[in-house]
Amino acid sequence: MNTRFPIRAALPLFMLAGVAAAQTTLGTITGAATDPTGAAMAKVAIEATHAATNFVYRTSSNDLGQYTLSSLREGGYTLRARAAGFKELVVQDVQLAARDVRRIDLRLELGAVESAVEVTAGATLIETETARIGDSRSSQVLRDLPLASRGVLDFVAITPSVGRSSTTEAQRRYGGGRSNQSDAQIDGISIADGRGGNTISPLLGYIESYQEARVDVANNSAEFGPIGMVTLVSKAGTNQLHGSLFDYYSTPWFRARNPFSPERPAGVLHWPGGSVGGPVVLPRIYDGRNRTFFFFSIETSRGSAAQNLLNPTVPLASWRAGDFSALAPATVVRDPSAANAPFAGNRIPTARLNPVAVKFQERFYPLPNFGDLSVLRSQNYREVKTRAFDPNNYWTTRVDHRFSPKASIYGRYTWQRSPNTGYDGNLPAIGQRWNTRDTRGAVVSFTYTVRPTLLNEIRWGMSFNDNPRNGPLKGKEVVAYLGLQ
Repeated sequence: MNTRFPIRAALPLFMLAGVAAAQTTLGTITGAATDPTGAAMAKVAIEATHAATNFVYRTSSNDLGQYTLSSLREGGYTLRARAAGFKELVVQDVQLAARDVRRIDLRLELGAVESAVEVTAGATLIETETARIGDSRSSQVLRDLPLASRGVLDFVAITPSVGRSSTTEAQRRYGGGRSNQSDAQIDGISIADGRGGNTISPLLGYIESYQEARVDVANNSAEFGPIGMVTLVSKAGTNQLHGSLFDYYSTPWFRARNPFSPERPAGVLHWPGGSVGGPVVLPRIYDGRNRTFFFFSIETSRGSAAQNLLNPTVPLASWRAGDFSALAPATVVRDPSAANAPFAGNRIPTARLNPVAVKFQERFYPLPNFGDLSVLRSQNYREVKTRAFDPNNYWTTRVDHRFSPKASIYGRYTWQRSPNTGYDGNLPAIGQRWNTRDTRGAVVSFTYTVRPTLLNEIRWGMSFNDNPRNGPLKGKEVVAYLGLQ
């Protein structure tokens, strides 16, 4: 069991402005305001409006014409700049990703305040304000990329310079670093299990609840210690009610054959689910448009019988009886109690066999559902198709509320349950295991702007992982049968 309760906060009453912020997913828009000659303009009123929620963030340029809008939610913005004697400048479609620092320089034109100049910003391919190298994918990209998976880690793997560090899906290498030089966060809260770079991978097993997945592979800012950083941002509700209903379907015809198997993996798989999000509206009681929003998603996986690929090596029945005559003369079995003299006929007498070992092999060889295990010695694999596909459930709920233009809060809770009753191929415990893994994730974030140059964000989070495993052989059961003390 692994439980993490990180609390990250910047306390403005005890810190000076300009100190590095805590780990966050919020973005920033910055730049300079100038007149037609390129001279800096002070006290230009600047505001950014979040298109999905109609949240408005305001600031003004300083004496050098510089401005910064911090703690902005990811998404599209409309940026406006106003000054007396100048036309209003409107920058449409400013796309802001998680932890993004977008530079938008504003050049105002002389004219009446009632007139406006409109430009379209769109997306910036190169982030000029930082030196980090990153790759960001929106929820639409996660949904549309043709991968036979619903896991975020598979989308991370197609980022350049990201590779698998071992056979474990939970470990990745970023920019040539080691497996323990990376971290993954959901809404700014780490989901690393603290064991050599592993992540709590079930929390990354589905994509419907994520608005964005960002992968930084080099030159992260000082608040992040590792080389590689995966930042996931959960979806939030907007002023429009949206929903989805889907089922991802997979059959053997859609899968490639394992090179060590004579046929494609069997079984039909389904990943059904749905989501809904929008403003919190209680008729005649409360209208949460522009203030309070909710989002909920549930994703599951269902399917028919699954296939396991096992590759154990087991001793022949004659070996288990102490008969190694077929190996002579290349291999000679010797008696350590008789000066290493060879056993007659290369056979160990029955009386010399360990009674506990004999009793063990009588009870556990051959195992049910496998027939004569000696057949496995002549094969590289053994396929088992008697197990039903284990159903998984994953749901997320999030609520956002804005108290005022200066204060806002949101909370998210994620719950995942995944049974795993596959077969273990390790001897002597070959057989079906029983395992139900429970994972949890939660975050609460409160943001307050004291003044345009001083803000406070308090973020509390939890990542919980409980993964008990029961193998096909229970220790107490085996000890009792063998009569061990």
